[in-house]
Amino acid sequence: MNKADRVKLIYFFSVSLLIFLYGCIDTNVQVIPSNIDTRSQIKFVNLATSAGAATIKVFDNKKSNINTSSAVAVGDEYPGSGVSFLDIPSGSTGTISYTNKNVIDSLKLFDSDLKLRIFIVEDGGGNRTIVKRSERYIEQQKNTAIGKTLYPANISSFMFFNGAGDTTLDTIKIKGTNGSATVFDTTITPSSSLSTGDGTVYFQLKTAPNYSITFISTDGILTNYPNFVPQSQGRYTAVVYGLKTGYKYKVYTDD
Repeated sequence: MNKADRVKLIYFFSVSLLIFLYGCIDTNVQVIPSNIDTRSQIKFVNLATSAGAATIKVFDNKKSNINTSSAVAVGDEYPGSGVSFLDIPSGSTGTISYTNKNVIDSLKLFDSDLKLRIFIVEDGGGNRTIVKRSERYIEQQKNTAIGKTLYPANISSFMFFNGAGDTTLDTIKIKGTNGSATVFDTTITPSSSLSTGDGTVYFQLKTAPNYSITFISTDGILTNYPNFVPQSQGRYTAVVYGLKTGYKYKVYTDD
């Protein structure tokens, strides 16, 4: 084969290879949406004892006001008990004002795809902190493949949170009873003491007709919630808040 024939052959194979490769290119490109709508589900809990009632405003990522609360008393949640969590666009922001403080606290971006509680806590000096605690991913709902492990039958799940401003939370004692009979009696000791604004993971406990929950610190018993009635497959956040002059407790229903 002379040089001219070799050049023609190389040219032929090169063109054939280009045609083959072009035929393998995926030209069915997926268009990326210009507006991806991710959501957050949130509730606020006001534990700022000296600041008083809180008014909460939520703004979307275009700075439009999408929700405004009425005055949320200390110890209350917003939206209130029995009301669904706010469903808002991820990237939303917020402000909180108070009846007893001439200040406005700003909230950072809300996390996407998460169900959250946002606690307003206060130390012994009246300094406030905004604490976000995630509960689960939004899609982890009861009776779904991705969420069913969070809701075992005949089990009640509890997260514990220290909103007390001047002490640590070291131990939580929980006693489940059915009339005069004890169903279980357990002590939960976090891996380290819970300072103001700290919380635990969820603990799964046998459902009983009545729970007694006792919050204990190195100073002794802070407070006792003697009669809480849980639901099977229910998920809850149990909170102690206030100061040594009078600690208080609350249990909020998460699911």
